[in-house]
Amino acid sequence: MRERKDESERRVLKLEQDLKDKSKSYEEILVEFRQLQRAGDDELGHLKLQVRSRGDELQRINHLYEDNMMLVKELKMENEALK
Repeated sequence: MRERKDESERRVLKLEQDLKDKSKSYEEILVEFRQLQRAGDDELGHLKLQVRSRGDELQRINHLYEDNMMLVKELKMENEALK
């Protein structure tokens, strides 16, 4: 009977230590996950800004292209009229 009690107590102590170790590991992993999540969110925000900026630049270039194409047409018509 005494042996069973001692064995049970040792088992409880071992399980408590395992729980403590696993809880510590879990906390460490959780901290690392949060750091990675923050870094990922920061990178995503940066990439979204780049995409928006490049989209704005593309729109500006398209407008310039359209304006230049209209000028080319006008100049062609003027050139034809002068011939």
